[in-house]
Amino acid sequence: MQTLNTQFEHELKKLIDAEVKRLRDVLGAGKLKDIADYRDYCGQIAGVERVLAYCDEVNTLLAKRT
Repeated sequence: MQTLNTQFEHELKKLIDAEVKRLRDVLGAGKLKDIADYRDYCGQIAGVERVLAYCDEVNTLLAKRT
């Protein structure tokens, strides 16, 4: 049985993955106005992916404490 924290992490990662996919779909559609829009979307993807990395870092820190 999953703990509430494990369920939370799983659902958060699913939402983050969905957002990255959405942002990449926008990039792939080729409908951005200019390079500034492109950079903005790339920055958003990088930021959202960094949140996934933070999740993994937190898991590593917690594992060391137990």
